[in-house]
Amino acid sequence: MSLKDDLRITGEAAKRTFRGFYRSVKLTVKAASDKLNDTPQKENELSGEGLKQSWLEVGSDLGQTGLSLGKVIVGASKKAAGAAYNALERAEDSIEKHRK
Repeated sequence: MSLKDDLRITGEAAKRTFRGFYRSVKLTVKAASDKLNDTPQKENELSGEGLKQSWLEVGSDLGQTGLSLGKVIVGASKKAAGAAYNALERAEDSIEKHRK
């Protein structure tokens, strides 16, 4: 897989992570607000285990995003190191040619 593909996957993972984070914060604030106001909970609203699962998904997504980002950093570093090594070899070859 290319570095560009790895970066695209990382961007998608980050987007999913922050979308889930926003959703979990929104649900948590609503649940806390409803509890403070003694508002009866509707049947389809998340609470307790649902909120816990929502936050677990955010944590999992964050971990996946971190792994993807690490892969991009390693790939970019290898590519940069390879380019630097090739430039050094060309410079050494050029110096050798001038010495002769």
